[in-house]
Amino acid sequence: VLTKKLADAEVIFVDSLKLDAPKTKDAKAVFTAIANGSGNEAMAKKRKNAAVVVLAERDLATEKSFRNFGNIEVIQAKDVNPVDLLTYKYVVVADATASVEVLAGRIAPAAKSK
Repeated sequence: VLTKKLADAEVIFVDSLKLDAPKTKDAKAVFTAIANGSGNEAMAKKRKNAAVVVLAERDLATEKSFRNFGNIEVIQAKDVNPVDLLTYKYVVVADATASVEVLAGRIAPAAKSK
């Protein structure tokens, strides 16, 4: 699922997504900037199931900031599952290096058991 989204340019990697305080206004500005900067302007305007934001580790300020948006879900990399990836059109991966390491760690044990 993730490979298909990557091929369709529906995965966006960002260096950092850390908000100082839980403010919806700040989250909206950051999300719009990510959408415009990635060339996926439609992501910021999508009313339902726009994006799932994947964080390397839990960040309460970021989670609370995005909580008021019905079209955005914030999850940790260790909790990513196919249902979340299929439910949302775009995947925003924050702190890409650490998040990808967590995802690779989850995939490696499954590959060894086959």
